[in-house]
Amino acid sequence: MHAFVYVLFASSLVDAPRPAPRDARPPSAPMTVAITATRDTGSVHRALRKRIGAFEDVWRKAWEKVQHEQHRYMRFETIRANNDARAPEVRRFFALDCYRLTPLLAIPPGIPVVRRPVASNVDRGAVCPMWLPPDDAVPPDEGEAIDLALTNEAARAVWRARDELLRDLDDAGLRYPEDAWIAGQRVRFLIDQRLFSRARDVAAGCRGEARLCTELLALAHYYAGNLVSADSALRIADADTSSPATGAVDCLGQDVIVLFDVGDAATVRDLSCADQQRLSGNLWWLSDPLWAVPGNERYVAHGIRRVQTRLRAVNERDERYVWHVYGGGAALRETVIRYGWPSYTYWPGWLFEKYFGLELQPVEALAAPRLPGYSDWPLWLGKYMPRDDSERAPLKPWVSERKFTAVESQPMKQFFAPYTTKEYTPDRAALVPAFHTLLDPFSLATTHYDLYNPQPKDPDGWWPHEHMALPARLLPLDAGQDIFWRRDTVVAYHLAVDNPLHAQSPAENNAYPAALVGGTSELDLQAFGQAEVRVGEALRLAAELPSTPLVLSAELFLRTQPAHALRYRYGVRPPPTLRAMGPAEIALSDLLFMRLPDRTTPAPHDPETAARYMAGSLTFNRSAPVAVYWESYGPAPGDTVEVTVGVRRDDARTPARVAAAALGLASSLRDSITVRWTEPDARRSTTLLSAWKPIMGRSLALDLGALPAGNYMLTVEMRTRAGTTVRSERRFELRE
Repeated sequence: MHAFVYVLFASSLVDAPRPAPRDARPPSAPMTVAITATRDTGSVHRALRKRIGAFEDVWRKAWEKVQHEQHRYMRFETIRANNDARAPEVRRFFALDCYRLTPLLAIPPGIPVVRRPVASNVDRGAVCPMWLPPDDAVPPDEGEAIDLALTNEAARAVWRARDELLRDLDDAGLRYPEDAWIAGQRVRFLIDQRLFSRARDVAAGCRGEARLCTELLALAHYYAGNLVSADSALRIADADTSSPATGAVDCLGQDVIVLFDVGDAATVRDLSCADQQRLSGNLWWLSDPLWAVPGNERYVAHGIRRVQTRLRAVNERDERYVWHVYGGGAALRETVIRYGWPSYTYWPGWLFEKYFGLELQPVEALAAPRLPGYSDWPLWLGKYMPRDDSERAPLKPWVSERKFTAVESQPMKQFFAPYTTKEYTPDRAALVPAFHTLLDPFSLATTHYDLYNPQPKDPDGWWPHEHMALPARLLPLDAGQDIFWRRDTVVAYHLAVDNPLHAQSPAENNAYPAALVGGTSELDLQAFGQAEVRVGEALRLAAELPSTPLVLSAELFLRTQPAHALRYRYGVRPPPTLRAMGPAEIALSDLLFMRLPDRTTPAPHDPETAARYMAGSLTFNRSAPVAVYWESYGPAPGDTVEVTVGVRRDDARTPARVAAAALGLASSLRDSITVRWTEPDARRSTTLLSAWKPIMGRSLALDLGALPAGNYMLTVEMRTRAGTTVRSERRFELRE
């Protein structure tokens, strides 16, 4: 299959350089883990978890210091006095408290928080992802590399500590070469250390649990910049049913269920196993950003998120996040699976954790009143908000002094520091189309994708159910105009789009590659056509298609800085071929609008010239020289047929439009033009050769200047002497 040269981020292609070279780090004594040779690796894992936890504490302390230097601690008095929901601290406060819950009834007046939490179980925490505050400077995306959350100075100490941890993990790997869990932690920290080649070697040498080893290889390939190899490895892992994937739901597996909202997820669970698996295949097929680029980037990103969340959840918390089930770990995992790793993680400081963490007593020692259906919201927010260190309100006054009626008492869950927000930059693409298209892919239209954040009025109105960052910005390509022409055993297809590069304005007037790719599933994708386009030119793609339902994707890739890709993806149902038509059956093609060079140019009635003049849009100026071309299948040259061409107004018949027309304030709803003639007429037709059915190409120049601006329907009707009538029509728009 033809493929574009896909430009990935440079840091993902090679072992990324760090601010300081490795040999510039001061030497330090290695920290060792006591590991005894034994067949039972449970004790080894416990020792390594403790060692990993010690490193995670080192990283966290360095990060908390950086966070404090960046924005100090969250000030509660500022939040109490500020009713502006756009204020970063206010937004972050509610995102942080959502770590436990999000009951809208308890939100103080004036702060309209409407975000929907990610909460698989409201009794065990929630996560409210948020967009990076627009007034804040955009930091380095720590979703790409965890150490980007640190300054260079802080990172150096972390690198030394991670090197020491890696030595202990390497030693454990040598002692227990068949332990895939140890190999997984080695790959995890080698990637964090940006040692991608070593990570690839460790993953390739992994032995033990076959599925995990294959997933580790996919992870290493992904961070080394090899998308195709990562894709192949993940598909092998997902096909391995001997050890099911963690988080599999029903027959679907692969954590696909978390990408759907509650209603759609219920629909999925009602499907048979075969239908669930077919839906899953359609999801990854239709959400692949570019079919002309080898490897399914969306599928791989989902699999990598799935693997990484398992690798990082070896302790109750990692460097930044809490994975314990009672600290919202399940909701955090779903957040990462849906949206990827946050671009920025905000920490409010120890005061928030002191007064909102409720870590004063073990979980069994506290009983908190709870409104049915909600988790424990701090109703003492207004009365017991600490203003300074002398007003450190403990938990007990809230429990003992508040009076509750008709509430349920449950053991309060234990909370874990650090409290963090999960913030994303908005330049991310949502690649899964509307749910119903996963059940019927051939109904797909470009409008079924909502690629980018629609910028809601509420700054934290969350969108959508999934998204991801892409190395090239993916933009919708205009629909343009397409046409099907029946031939003996195939269907000739043409697509034209007017000047698709007009909004991109590449600095150099290069020729950029385009491809028309399609199929009936991810298993039979093929490139049907290729072309090149420059600024100011129309994109023209031609292909021969089978007469079966397909999903097509017209893709145009710009090797610019930053890189852009344009895509028009849609389902088609081509007409039958001539060979599939009955002996007495006749038909018309769709109507093809042409832009002529000038009014003196005759309207062509052969398909090659018509395709050359094919308009890349169905919107025209009233003064433009426009012609229409169509084909008939069945009537032979010399047969008598009556042809009627009509143009009628097709604006919406709203009450206001009807009233305006009646008062003369708008043009009549019956604006129309009709032309009739009887054939044979050599001035308007050409006979095309066919072994199965006669093909007649016809054309007509249109004078649209007499029609006012608006929407219209062009209709062509042909009636044979035997009384058989066929009809074809197409909408278009006129502008001043």
